[in-house]
Amino acid sequence: MHKMINIYGSSIQKIKSVLLLAALLSAGPAWANGDEPISLVSLSLTKPLGEYVVYAAGGILHDAIDGELASVGVSGKLNDHWRWRAGYFGLFSERPTGKIHDNRARTVLTYRDSINGWRFSLRPLIEYRDSEEVNGFRFRPEVAFFYPLLIKKQKVTPLMKLEPFYDLKTEQVTSTLFSVGAEWKINTRFSLAGNYIRIISHQGESDVEGPSVMLKVRL
Repeated sequence: MHKMINIYGSSIQKIKSVLLLAALLSAGPAWANGDEPISLVSLSLTKPLGEYVVYAAGGILHDAIDGELASVGVSGKLNDHWRWRAGYFGLFSERPTGKIHDNRARTVLTYRDSINGWRFSLRPLIEYRDSEEVNGFRFRPEVAFFYPLLIKKQKVTPLMKLEPFYDLKTEQVTSTLFSVGAEWKINTRFSLAGNYIRIISHQGESDVEGPSVMLKVRL
């Protein structure tokens, strides 16, 4: 009986290791397959203030989209499973038609839970976009899966996310964002996340894909 338990435990560890390895490999550019490349380097800051958390982030995009992004906002906890978030997101890029200032107001409600060690979240996001190219509301639901691991006393969490973009004006799913990677919790204040992101276009345009790296700092 103990032998069977040991074999089962060993198999679970192998599955976890393979999942982690796949997630880490996918965070790099090795999966690029001829679509337009994209890369993102960003920094995220969060600060708990009583019952709320204030956040701010900034980043630089290269290749298919060249520009900068920034976001600020506040989030709160409704109960053990539900959290809310409201904030501003801005994308400032250079296009053939000129400079684009894509300003977005966002509201988010996230449900989180866990099953047999797996963690998952379901998140409806509604944003209003105001830019030189497009205006209007967009609905972006997201489903995400996580599996926290402890490797040599280091907390590493492989993750996978899927997020379609639904334009309310045209009543169409314009694109779908897929990301897979891992987050390393260095200590209580710092985390480093690496992801492979792929944006699938449903409007006949080229897809884009590439690596994303984010340093998360908890103040």
